[in-house]
Amino acid sequence: AQCVEEAFGRGEGQSRHLRSYYLMEPLQFEAWLSAITADPSKYWVVKNCSGGNSEGVKLLKAADTEAVMALRETQAVAQEFLDNPLRLWDGGKFHLRAYLLVTRWVPAAAFLYDEGLVLRSKLPYDPKKPSDADLFSRHSDIVEILSFGYLWKELGLERTAEVKRRIRKVLGEIFGVSEALEQSFGPFKRNGNYSCFDLFGLDIMLDEEYQPHILEVNQGPDLWADHLAIQHPIKGLLVKQIATYARERSDAPLDISVLEQEDIENVTLITFTPLDTKSS
Repeated sequence: AQCVEEAFGRGEGQSRHLRSYYLMEPLQFEAWLSAITADPSKYWVVKNCSGGNSEGVKLLKAADTEAVMALRETQAVAQEFLDNPLRLWDGGKFHLRAYLLVTRWVPAAAFLYDEGLVLRSKLPYDPKKPSDADLFSRHSDIVEILSFGYLWKELGLERTAEVKRRIRKVLGEIFGVSEALEQSFGPFKRNGNYSCFDLFGLDIMLDEEYQPHILEVNQGPDLWADHLAIQHPIKGLLVKQIATYARERSDAPLDISVLEQEDIENVTLITFTPLDTKSS
């Protein structure tokens, strides 16, 4: 997250991104300490990089001195806590689980899957008393899973269109930043004698102004469709289209033109929307 912020630097017209710090890096840990000191009342979400399903995720603030200092040079990320989330359905918090397919990095081409999941807490959220129970990433007795369609129906056509546009804009800023992509993936994917793609799972939360904030970007998201029937058509169609794209792309020569690559993407990725990665 830090390399992305450094790359595009919050220029005019760009979205506000949640501040994030990789605590293994001494300079970033010190920068986080400075941020905590500047606003002692603010909460931060600390995530263990090796964890999953909300394991090792906790809320901290400046008063938690011992816990904060114990995180120095650990494999963890500290992220600014979004304290004004949009609350629907009896005042509970929720976030979106979306999927982004990157078919190439030079030039960057990324496609947002039109379907996805909504993880909604059944508990009312009290912004004055946030707790670890407000941090969740899987189905449980207090968290239900819905489809995007359920949320879009709640928001209405006009607001849904605007939220979708804002999500694409934020993702276009992140995945269109050449410096960050170069740092993360390097030149080997350009020069290798193979073709490949990347699939990312995204956790996105809306604030009270309907602005999207990226909570996490996970490489290799969970595509297992468990006992929850709602996941089967959403993840099934995702996998089917990616498999079709991969087959068509692997059957084509490695050195086909960008226009020829776009033809394959347009024919196979039917329920994906391309991001504008050139505007960042």
